[in-house]
Amino acid sequence: MKSASKEKLLSYFQNNYQFEIPFFQRGYVWGEENWTLLHEHIEVEVEAHKKKEASEHFIGTIITKPLMQDSFGSQLLELIDGQQRLTTIAIVLKALADTSTGEFGQLRSTLNNFLLFNDTQNNKYLRIKHSKVDAPYFEAVMYAEKPEDVEVGANNINAAYRFYVGKFQELKDADRDNYA
Repeated sequence: MKSASKEKLLSYFQNNYQFEIPFFQRGYVWGEENWTLLHEHIEVEVEAHKKKEASEHFIGTIITKPLMQDSFGSQLLELIDGQQRLTTIAIVLKALADTSTGEFGQLRSTLNNFLLFNDTQNNKYLRIKHSKVDAPYFEAVMYAEKPEDVEVGANNINAAYRFYVGKFQELKDADRDNYA
């Protein structure tokens, strides 16, 4: 092991990191049982945050390996372990963004900036780069302008997105803001 450290989940969605899922990893297989459990854990953390209580949820191990950089403006990392979790968190953030009401003017763009970033040459990158099997579905969700743009039931990625849109649809932006 080269190094191990405890990181905040949000740190994986900042800076110029792009996580590439290697071709040999299985596709996105999480289903409703996993999404429900994660949603319940998120709800516990949101409630603790609202009450200003110290609390943290262990999301699990995430293992990455640095890859050769394409440009100065992006740092490519191979995602060895944590694909299901990081993909789901990205979907959660996208569902929060896409269900925002505009009540908080910058909420949608702030959430989307966790999912996409620009390098020094203004090239746009998805935070997570999926392998061939899941790439078209993940990209369709990440680039969708609104929930209706995402095909229903085409893949588990689409299903996860629809699941979380359903969970967040009725929230006010003030509540959504507590999730990030």
